[in-house]
Amino acid sequence: LPVRPLPAKEEVDAYMSTHDRDAHYVNITGLIHAYMCAAADVYASGNPLPTEKPLPVSVVTLGDAVSFCPVPYELFSEICLRIRRHGPCRHNLALSITNGFEAYLPTKDAVSRGGYEVDCFCYGNVAALDDNTDTVLVQHFLRILRAMDRT
Repeated sequence: LPVRPLPAKEEVDAYMSTHDRDAHYVNITGLIHAYMCAAADVYASGNPLPTEKPLPVSVVTLGDAVSFCPVPYELFSEICLRIRRHGPCRHNLALSITNGFEAYLPTKDAVSRGGYEVDCFCYGNVAALDDNTDTVLVQHFLRILRAMDRT
């Protein structure tokens, strides 16, 4: 899955110059603080951030009747509906929060509107997923499902 680039080094430096690294913030403010501290660490290390995050999946189909597409994210319903509508089986089911839990996975449209789940998605990990991850994920699952032999 595509990883979003870090904020500009100048933005991270400006944030760090006005916030104590050891401060104890809570909720989304704490999440953003941890993200900015981690971004500062990445810049200080000189190591590049990966541009992709691997997502191992185990897609299961029962003939052409049912497909199961598990992910360790809490998917927004629109993503599940796209897989359901466009998958090749009669019943295509996206399974959220399977094999662990990473974060919420909103649609690109939801990212533009913001909110709690979007903030968790954007700041939950220094290697946060890109805004268009929903489209990439759906295309990935549809490609796998169409390639599987359902005979």
